[in-house]
Amino acid sequence: MKQSAIKKHPIEVTLYRNATMRIKHFGIHILTDPMLSDKATFMSFVTPEQNLNPTVDLPMPLDRIIEGIDMVLISHLHPDHFDAKAMEVLPKTLPIVCSKDDSNAIKEMGFIEVIGIEDSTTWRGIRFTKTGGKHGVDELKDQLGEVVGFVLEAPGYETLYWVGDCILDNQIRKNIHKYNPKIIITHSGGAIYLGEHQILMNGDDTIEIAKQVPDAKIIAVHLDALDHCLESRTTLKTKVKEQEVKNIYIPLDGQKLTL
Repeated sequence: MKQSAIKKHPIEVTLYRNATMRIKHFGIHILTDPMLSDKATFMSFVTPEQNLNPTVDLPMPLDRIIEGIDMVLISHLHPDHFDAKAMEVLPKTLPIVCSKDDSNAIKEMGFIEVIGIEDSTTWRGIRFTKTGGKHGVDELKDQLGEVVGFVLEAPGYETLYWVGDCILDNQIRKNIHKYNPKIIITHSGGAIYLGEHQILMNGDDTIEIAKQVPDAKIIAVHLDALDHCLESRTTLKTKVKEQEVKNIYIPLDGQKLTL
């Protein structure tokens, strides 16, 4: 039997809000980039000295989001990806996988089992490989710091690539070519920094990826939750329809996809 004909086990992706997801993979429940604050309780990214983020509430109570989580996967430490509420409510015994560059800061928050990745590691049967990317143009690196994505691989499962808070550039295109993922999670909100610099993908970038790998399933998140993101689910859906792209999924907060 050809490898392509072998049926793969399903992967479940539940979007809670922004980049906070539950990924059920290889029987393990992974919580990503937990932004667990109530609506309008931390700083705006547009209007100085006002607490306007997040712009929407979580779709369900916190205890339901945290229930049954086996580990946490962190792409970077900006407050819309790991906020003060998450630091408060997540059990300090929960294993956390992150970039090695962020591991000391997370340990200082009191978390006991922090696995900082330089390249890759295997945890309970899933191989986590760190991927690079840019959170905007090069001149913003000092202000915005390093961001990463992750490739998740396990026997019997499709390869999943979580791109993270990255603009679309040749590095991201090379990552897709190298790992040939069949599930790609993109941050598609088209966030703008200082009123002018795009610091993550927008709808057009998401559609470009979808066309690059038409046999992959693209899950667009990081939408409709923060005040500096110009792309919305509505505008992205319009672009997808106009471009007649069939492989982009745009989940609502609280929606589970089985892939």
